[in-house]
Amino acid sequence: MVQNPCSSAMDGVPPLFQVESVVEGQQLISWVTFSSHAASALEDFHYAFYFKKDGIRIGLRKYSTANRAVFPLSGEGSYSVSGFVKHRNSTQCYPSQSSRPMVLSTIRTEKATARIIPSCPPRPGGPVRYEYLYLLPNQSGFGPSADSIVFKPRPDVDAYEVSFPFQWDMDPFQDENWQAQLHMWRLVDFIIIDAEKSSNMRLLHRLMPVIRDWHRHHIAEMKSARFAWQDMMVGLRAMKLTYIISKWQHGIMSLSSADIDCLDQLVKEHLKFLLNPENVRFNNHTISDLVGLRSLAEVVEPETAGQIEQFVDLMFGRLMANQFTAEGVHKENSTGYQKFTVGYMQKIRRSGWFSKYGLNQALDSAQKVLGWFVMPDGRLAPVGDTSGSAPVKSVKRPWFTSRNEVFSSAGYVVVRDDGGGSMRDSSYFFLMGASHTIAHKQADDLSFIWFHGEEILCDPGKYAYTNDKYRRYVVSRVAHNTVTSSGRGDHRLAAGQYGSAIQAIQSHDWGHCISAALEFEKMGYVHERHCLYSVDGWLLVVDRISAASPGDFAQWSHFAPPITDFVACPNGYDAALPSGRALAIRFAASAPCTSELIRGALAPSVQGWISEGYKRVKPGTVLKIGLNGDQRTFATLYAIDDPDCAVQLVDPNMLVVSAKHGTLALSVNLGESGCQVSATPGTLPMPEEEEALAVASAATEKPLVSQ
Repeated sequence: MVQNPCSSAMDGVPPLFQVESVVEGQQLISWVTFSSHAASALEDFHYAFYFKKDGIRIGLRKYSTANRAVFPLSGEGSYSVSGFVKHRNSTQCYPSQSSRPMVLSTIRTEKATARIIPSCPPRPGGPVRYEYLYLLPNQSGFGPSADSIVFKPRPDVDAYEVSFPFQWDMDPFQDENWQAQLHMWRLVDFIIIDAEKSSNMRLLHRLMPVIRDWHRHHIAEMKSARFAWQDMMVGLRAMKLTYIISKWQHGIMSLSSADIDCLDQLVKEHLKFLLNPENVRFNNHTISDLVGLRSLAEVVEPETAGQIEQFVDLMFGRLMANQFTAEGVHKENSTGYQKFTVGYMQKIRRSGWFSKYGLNQALDSAQKVLGWFVMPDGRLAPVGDTSGSAPVKSVKRPWFTSRNEVFSSAGYVVVRDDGGGSMRDSSYFFLMGASHTIAHKQADDLSFIWFHGEEILCDPGKYAYTNDKYRRYVVSRVAHNTVTSSGRGDHRLAAGQYGSAIQAIQSHDWGHCISAALEFEKMGYVHERHCLYSVDGWLLVVDRISAASPGDFAQWSHFAPPITDFVACPNGYDAALPSGRALAIRFAASAPCTSELIRGALAPSVQGWISEGYKRVKPGTVLKIGLNGDQRTFATLYAIDDPDCAVQLVDPNMLVVSAKHGTLALSVNLGESGCQVSATPGTLPMPEEEEALAVASAATEKPLVSQ
């Protein structure tokens, strides 16, 4: 039986409730309180409120679990609030003992607090252009019912009808990105884009139901949602507030007095967040926040606009220094965010608001760097949190024009060659030796990718910002072409924020020697890597481990998904490439090692997967070479159409390599002065002890594991 809150089971005393109210600024805040002996029952009830001015109801807060409501005050008048209570398991409501609304607080206001958005344009010039905003075309559209919107922010998620009133903390797909885009108001981007492209400004009136309902949920009803007040979301909403207010100020659209009050209050709340230095993170999200903040200066009264511009003056230069190196490399460890930020800067440059901060010069440098991150087939090298994509087979000529060129800056090294205009002969090598911040950093220290006419050794890509097994896998060290340790404490910043790990780059007639080193202090070892790379179609990777105590180490090679056929040979593997060419894989180590091929495994752990799109994965073959000890050296040679290539470890500090069908012999000395390479033509015989190690390695091979 449901208990009537107006008739108590406690000593026959009715648990009377009352409404209390207080004026804060231009708001009337009201809440329900019970008599002291019934206070413990608050959570058992739902609450609703009537809001009246001069005896006429002008507002309603429907039943919810929140026992307080916020109503906007507009002009002089007599305001009253009535409360209603019902048990959460009942449909019967109880306004008071006498069954009449109880007017408990009558507020007589003086002249209302002034709005900060004037009715006329506060600055010369036309309305704020939509090209100044960061809008993303998506597959959203108008819904079947009045004012509803079918929200589809990404191709991979189902369309979802948003009708009002809407529960803004909803997460129907258990998808953080969906929630974030909801609070960016991405569901109205298509309205603005369609209105501008069709010159049909009447469409803009479809914005206000969304904005009013967001205001209802978060301001009037004081409900929370995880992504409502997070950086970037606030800035992107501020841009849209600027846009609609500017249209109204220039007479392009009309707004009711209630809508103007709603927008004014939202602007004030957004300014509280955006003008708070504690909310400035100086990451790529801050770009949106400062752009949104600066846009509001175009539509608010002059004093507030001056405060905004002073704040932006203090923050924007520091933001650029935190985002980019002097050479224009974006510091968030991701080629994808280099591209994102360049695109964003190109958009905000149109407004002219940020030119005095050196934006044009920074953009020019960043664009030049971005060009180095494009592979021959036009895809972005998927380093860090960068979306992977399938190889582009339709490209006939490489996207760049360069012969054996080297780029090195901020921990990134790229060697590229256009193959004389031939896609089959074009090549691209990328070594990742950067860690500037945790933002978009994966455990990819000293990892690399290699493309030669086709993708050969690859990176797993971003996959998605989720918390599932595939996301945990792609950010882990075992998902990258690097070395792992069995020791505990491995994570994305296991080597710290070291800036650049690149120590030296030596160029020779045969190619380039790139040296890098990192200390994993908490895991007790130092990883030294030397990559000998030739645009002629071969790559030697030498890893030297110096550990405080013996342990298990593994060198990982992640092959592109189309490479599926591997045949074991005494000192490695031969693989068939999709182009019809052959890939020779030869390895040597300073002690007997194990080798294992894995493809598309989910147990005992996730391994052998590549992401080529948002939340999409496909299996790829992985070579794991295992070695135990404390002072150990791995050496793996990859060569195209060169079955006689060889790598031999004479001692832990000396290697000899044969490549180019025996016409090139290299001697590699890993001394204290660094990696020294000398080359002489001729073939290399295999020493007896090295042959014995190769045989021992082949004897410990494991079969291909897949699932």
